Formats: sequence, structure tokens, C-alpha cells
Amino acid sequence: MLRKTRLTLAMLLLSGCATITSHTVGENPKNSFYAGTQLDFNMLHDCFWCWLDLPVSVVADTLMLPFDTWHYYHTPETSEQTKNSPPPVK
Repeated sequence: MLRKTRLTLAMLLLSGCATITSHTVGENPKNSFYAGTQLDFNMLHDCFWCWLDLPVSVVADTLMLPFDTWHYYHTPETSEQTKNSPPPVK
């Protein structure tokens, strides 16, 4: 029984948490509330592990809510990257 528990725990840890992925990979959009939960929900049809990660992501995103709120109010509307980029071609 302990072996199965360890194996399950190892598989969950190695599969990666969508909350961690959504907060570390690339640039976070200004409104990134519950980003890990949204990522899991959008990938439910492609990924079996997303079904297992979804409840964990909901809890983790709830714990990250104070940081996401701080990020929302302290991130300017236009970043330096968008100021320096050329206008879109129409």
C-alpha cells in the first residue's frame, strides 16, 4: 500500500502543476486569476493528468490569489515591450 502511495505521489509531482507552469513560463498577462485552473480546464480533453491536477490547481490558485491581485494592481496597462514594439500591420 505504501509503495502505491509513493508511486502515485511521485507521478503527480513529476507531471507538473498547472499553477506553477502558468506563473513561471513566459509573461503572465495582467489578468491571470486562476490561470492554472484555466489551463487544466482547457486541456481536459487532451490530458489524463489534468483531471488529477485540476483539484490541486484550484487549491494552489486560491493560495496564489493574493499575489495575483497584487500583480494585477502593480502591472501597468502598457508594458515597456508593447511601447517599443512596432505598430501592428493591417
